[in-house]
Amino acid sequence: MRIGLQQRNWPIAWPKDSSISSTPRLKGYETDAITASLRRRGISRVCHITPCHRLPDVLWNGGLLSFKERQARGIAEDEQPHYWGPPGRKEALGDYVLCSFMPSWGLVQGHTDELAIIILDADSVCCRPSVLFCPTNTARSRYSDADILAMSGIDAFDASFPNPNTYQAGDSEILVPNGVPLVDFRGMVFWDQDSLDYWRQKLRSAFAPTNPKPTIPAARIIGSADGVGGLWGFRFPGNWRPMKRQRP
Repeated sequence: MRIGLQQRNWPIAWPKDSSISSTPRLKGYETDAITASLRRRGISRVCHITPCHRLPDVLWNGGLLSFKERQARGIAEDEQPHYWGPPGRKEALGDYVLCSFMPSWGLVQGHTDELAIIILDADSVCCRPSVLFCPTNTARSRYSDADILAMSGIDAFDASFPNPNTYQAGDSEILVPNGVPLVDFRGMVFWDQDSLDYWRQKLRSAFAPTNPKPTIPAARIIGSADGVGGLWGFRFPGNWRPMKRQRP
């Protein structure tokens, strides 16, 4: 695997009975409508932000996992875990991976450790069955759990944007059920060259020749060391710096 990294030996495949071993798609009208809206807005990629020290687990497990999937696999959570919002929100949304149309700078500003922006294929992520679209950060109390869990389909997708043509979606979130497989990864943005070099080596070290192997992207996953300049418009805020670097 390359980040500028690709190789064909991959450690652990997603379980054969897992719904996240590949990227199923919506069928019919909803897929066509969401795809058309993505094209009209010029959106080809979306993203997920994660602490860098979690990247080896992400790749070892073949992709991003929801909280409940991580729990089922015995993956330890951070001492200061993700803030979910109102009571019960974690239980309600624990089956979903939270993604966004652009990086949430508010989320970034709340972290002091090294972060990576994982860039994902928009069509694959947004056209998954049961994917949800919330027009604001789900940690807020603006919507109930039941409201958010009903936000599916083209109407919910378009409601994430202020008008029919813009790509700007504010702090809207995409909730992907179960997980996002590695095959949907397109790039990773690190803060600086030191971060890219260190974690690229850690990722390569995780790629033991274990079979079976999950599907990986046909093209290499591109790595960027320009945190402020970013990649394809995905970048960190210029006034943010990682204050601590967890280096196992």
